[in-house]
Amino acid sequence: MLCQNCGKNEANIRYTQIINGVKKEIALCSSCAKKLGMENLEMPISFNSFLGDFFNDYAETEFLPMLQTNELKCKTCGMTYNDFIDTGMFGCSDCYDVFSNPIDSLLKNLHGTAKHIGRGPNGKAEKIKVEESKKEDSNKQDQNQNKKERLEKELEKAIKEERYEDAAKIRDEIKEMNK
Repeated sequence: MLCQNCGKNEANIRYTQIINGVKKEIALCSSCAKKLGMENLEMPISFNSFLGDFFNDYAETEFLPMLQTNELKCKTCGMTYNDFIDTGMFGCSDCYDVFSNPIDSLLKNLHGTAKHIGRGPNGKAEKIKVEESKKEDSNKQDQNQNKKERLEKELEKAIKEERYEDAAKIRDEIKEMNK
């Protein structure tokens, strides 16, 4: 977008003014902004520490009281919670576990939940659900197989110990599982 003042240079400053409910926006280049006395405009937040400014507002409230008393630190990479706030990035995969409580607490207070319930990634939501259900089915089959093997061992033991009533119950349970 070109500067709305000179019409020559690329606009890199957007100035918004609201007076008596009337909103006026203008896009300016750096030189026009200087000419109009806007060279010392300071951003209300630092984009280098956007998360820091964002989270610190909440850390000062009742939402995250534990952050005021305890300095959380990842044992693997040595990153502290304050380092995360400043950079907006975790140092390693263990940081997700170390900082999960304050982050979950913050997300629950801001969004009402810490779980994503929105759209899936570009048409892959159904594929993800299918993959998850396959994993669940596989886990159930493994659990059933383990239970079946355990019951067969118990059946053999009950027969050796001549506990025929217990053996009959175990046999019936195995038959039920095979259906």
